[in-house]
Amino acid sequence: MMKWSLRATNTANRRFVRLRFLSVGPHRLRVRVSGTGPPLLLVMGIGGNLEMWDPLRRALPGRELISFDSPGT
Repeated sequence: MMKWSLRATNTANRRFVRLRFLSVGPHRLRVRVSGTGPPLLLVMGIGGNLEMWDPLRRALPGRELISFDSPGT
């Protein structure tokens, strides 16, 4: 079962960040969705994690940003 949990709130622009875990085959992925607007999927290379996207998240207002931890990271 998938559940969203409220992770943080940016009071400056009321942007919500949702963090959840998804099961994809034998893998459990941590997924973060933030912002509002046209969606943009952020795909990190091997060795990266969700937190590495934080500077870009701040630089892209007006977009719904979707990112995930790749299996094995």
